Amino acid sequence: MQLFDYAIQMEKDGELYYRELAEKSSDKGIAAILLRLADAEVGHRRLFEALKKRSRPELARDSVVSDVKNLFARMRDAKEDIRVDADQKALYEKAQEIESDSEKFYRENAAKTDDPSQRAILEQLADEEHIHYRVLEDLIEFITRPDPGAWLENAEWHHLDEY
Repeated sequence: MQLFDYAIQMEKDGELYYRELAEKSSDKGIAAILLRLADAEVGHRRLFEALKKRSRPELARDSVVSDVKNLFARMRDAKEDIRVDADQKALYEKAQEIESDSEKFYRENAAKTDDPSQRAILEQLADEEHIHYRVLEDLIEFITRPDPGAWLENAEWHHLDEY
């Protein structure tokens, strides 16, 4: 039970952090990416709430990768001058740290459980947190590039393939 309570709180905190980052962002495309990540955390929280109630929910595959690819493509196509605050990089790096900690937490708990369905859910969530980490990595690279439009044109998304 403590696992579920901790995971629920962790996912709530992640959602709140992404929504705060989105609110601080002056770029609509970046804000949309952050809100998409917040929504993914909501899905994770709901899953743990269901598990806590002893139901056996099916974990649907998250579409964050395709959604983020589309958001980056829209940003590229809009050809708007994207301006970001220098402090944003540090905030996104903190988000990466949170995602990394979440992934580690889920992998450790997956290894501890005797319940095969719970193990599968925890492993899939760990995979999704890893994807979120990589999305943030791409976001950091995007905002630190001298020509974000060129980066979007040439970005390789192979590392974000769906699991």
